[in-house]
Amino acid sequence: MKNLIKLITCLPVIIFLSAASCKKDEIDTGFTCKVNGERWRPFANDFKLQETECHLTNNGETLFIKARNTNSREHLGILVSTPGILISTKYYTINSNMFLSGTYDSNSSGPGDYFQTNSSYTGQVEIKSIDTVNKRMTGTFFYDAYNEKTKQTVKITSGTFNLKYVNF
Repeated sequence: MKNLIKLITCLPVIIFLSAASCKKDEIDTGFTCKVNGERWRPFANDFKLQETECHLTNNGETLFIKARNTNSREHLGILVSTPGILISTKYYTINSNMFLSGTYDSNSSGPGDYFQTNSSYTGQVEIKSIDTVNKRMTGTFFYDAYNEKTKQTVKITSGTFNLKYVNF
């Protein structure tokens, strides 16, 4: 009987400590889009790889976002480089392969499956928020990318991201 009373008095304390020790989960990182109309999400089944990467480099003048799906062997990339101007909350037209570009790579069929924006195949990235305290960036994107070798186009639409970024 004494053991039962001890258990009953200790149980609320154990429950309280267990609940108090649980830390709130970090905001879910998010990246999703459609590739040629099909929903696409990143996935990594290799502990050495991240599903998504978001880097703010060159003193805040270059943004690079990469998402990968290791099952389908696909990669998407967005580069916004504005030499002399800080990346900020605004719209960026991605229309080249040098400073403002979008890419798609599907190695599932071979090395010739690389698509990139250019002056004829363009898109847009909107940076909606940049939280410098928590280092988190949100936005939307879409673009058409062209494969020079196969002469095919891939359409990336309905893209959204909510990613933690790293400064380099």
